[in-house]
Amino acid sequence: MLEGSTSLGGMLRGAEVAGVTVDVGAEAMLNRRPEGVALAQELGLEVVHPAVAESYVWLGDRLLRLPRTLMGVPLDPDQPETAAVLTDSGLARLRAERALPASRLTADVSVGELVAERCGREVVDRLVEPLLGGVYAGHADLISARAALPRLVEYFSRGSILAQAGTIPTTYAVPVFAGIPGGMARLPSALVDSGRFAVRTAAVVRELRAVAPAVDGARFELVVGSAAAPETLRARAVVLATPAAPTARLLTGVAPEAPGSWPGSSRRRWRWSRSPSAPTSCPTSPDRGCSSRRARAGRSRRRRSPSRSGTGCARRAVAAPTAVTCCSCGPRWAATARRRRSSAPTRSW
Repeated sequence: MLEGSTSLGGMLRGAEVAGVTVDVGAEAMLNRRPEGVALAQELGLEVVHPAVAESYVWLGDRLLRLPRTLMGVPLDPDQPETAAVLTDSGLARLRAERALPASRLTADVSVGELVAERCGREVVDRLVEPLLGGVYAGHADLISARAALPRLVEYFSRGSILAQAGTIPTTYAVPVFAGIPGGMARLPSALVDSGRFAVRTAAVVRELRAVAPAVDGARFELVVGSAAAPETLRARAVVLATPAAPTARLLTGVAPEAPGSWPGSSRRRWRWSRSPSAPTSCPTSPDRGCSSRRARAGRSRRRRSPSRSGTGCARRAVAAPTAVTCCSCGPRWAATARRRRSSAPTRSW
């Protein structure tokens, strides 16, 4: 693994605060996604779960109990907690959702746009926005609905979410989040200590070239190091986990059409992999992953790992015909989103 910075872990980082080591990046991972939890257990790390506590929303000068919701979308308009958060007009708009037909989404939309169309803008501003802001550190109008809340899209595609509320579980058999005693930053360190692969830090990859015909099975060359003292490495397969601009530059020599095939790529992070067995098509999926400034040379193997919010990977697709697989590892949706501000600022705990 070639790490461009001097430290490992990307979004998984720890720092000392008042004599206590705490996470300053991702502090947890989704327990329902098995990859991160399984990796931690495989490395011999203990996996723990946070205590269950009630959620509240701060509205104006009041601290109100959060009603039963699916990521901020109320599931029971008659619940007293729902009436306490919404105005009479907002509550009436929410009730009208029951009569709406199923949403027919032919393209991705933002969470804010989808929920406002179905349940009204007040639900977005007072409930969805504070919840998503805490999870994704972003705005509902700038977050992809398919990427961040695929289950919500699924329910709206079937019809009224209020009519389906009875089928939506309020509790789960397993905890939602998982962590590691001592911090999530222990995970990359344990992976490196396992000795499964060699690691080099401060090893910036400056150029990626295709080798044809292959030399001893190596199909790629990577130029590493400074311009004054470059080093050339050969690899059978390469995985790039770098920001959009360096990724586009590195792909110029092996897949020049790939970076330009995605709108708004300058505002997204991408993870690309190219191998002989790469598929030619792949649907949008809620798979999760993470992106940091690193490039790994060697056998092509994909392992998802936790991201800062626990749900990093926003979209997967394949740019044909070069068999280059990409993952944009950021939940922000920036196509035609509009940013709105609530007249009643809210915050959730």
